Amino acid sequence: CAIAPHLIQFSPLDTVIRPTHERTSGTALTRTQEARLLSETPEKYREAFAIALYTGMRPNEYGTLRREGDMLIVKNSKRKNGKTEYKLIPICPMLRPYISASPSMPCAKSLWIAFKKLFPYYTLYDLRTTFNTRCVECHVDDNARKLMMGHSLGKLANVYTDVSDDFLRQEAEKLFYPLP
Repeated sequence: CAIAPHLIQFSPLDTVIRPTHERTSGTALTRTQEARLLSETPEKYREAFAIALYTGMRPNEYGTLRREGDMLIVKNSKRKNGKTEYKLIPICPMLRPYISASPSMPCAKSLWIAFKKLFPYYTLYDLRTTFNTRCVECHVDDNARKLMMGHSLGKLANVYTDVSDDFLRQEAEKLFYPLP
């Protein structure tokens, strides 16, 4: 504000040394750990962990979950400018045995505590990493994977791409693999 009207020539903030932020990436659970999560989790959390594991939802999106038929609808928490956008996530074959007609997610803190008891060196966000990894391993189309996870397709693709729900369902059907 003082530079524009030429009250001062340089910003004193230019002398501040800011440390750069190093982003750490998540770690996917192995298939053995995935099976353990679903078998050793207390019953009251099993559905929630299966939903988190097989949808790629962010922990802060858990409270916005609703089901309509064979689709889960979740408010995308990564939209800028206050835009409200929902992502559609088909119920994949791996999730079907665990999900109820009207699923509900406990608060993320309760899930985090239960998760840490089984996997003290992982975070809930690692379930999102696991979902993305399984999508890649199962050859789910990149655009479908990004849409289910709530990622941008890129400026041009966001404008000119409008995939059908049937396409998302078709790609979600690829998420089927054996667990030990």
